[in-house]
Amino acid sequence: MIQTKDIKILKEDYLTDEELAWEDKETRDFIKMSERGELVPNTDPEFRNMLIETAHNTPISRKSITLKLRTPTYNRLRTIAAKEGVPYQTLMNSVLMKYTEGRLVEKK
Repeated sequence: MIQTKDIKILKEDYLTDEELAWEDKETRDFIKMSERGELVPNTDPEFRNMLIETAHNTPISRKSITLKLRTPTYNRLRTIAAKEGVPYQTLMNSVLMKYTEGRLVEKK
């Protein structure tokens, strides 16, 4: 459920170039592509089958990490998670997993 404090976050603009200045170029490009809606699922069946086979041969384990996020990024993640009805850490894990597996790719 979206809370009152999240309403302000929903109205915020995307990150400015100045706010992104501390990021490396690859991260800045990824953030801008994400904000423009240029990332889409990878639907290539061969790629999907390769990922499934890799997953079957990979033991499942979890690693705890400490991650420092910018406050606006953290707030946006919490807002999106609230709208989706999932915990924000679950959402973050899902996004990172899809990105590292190649399931989030640039729109063509």
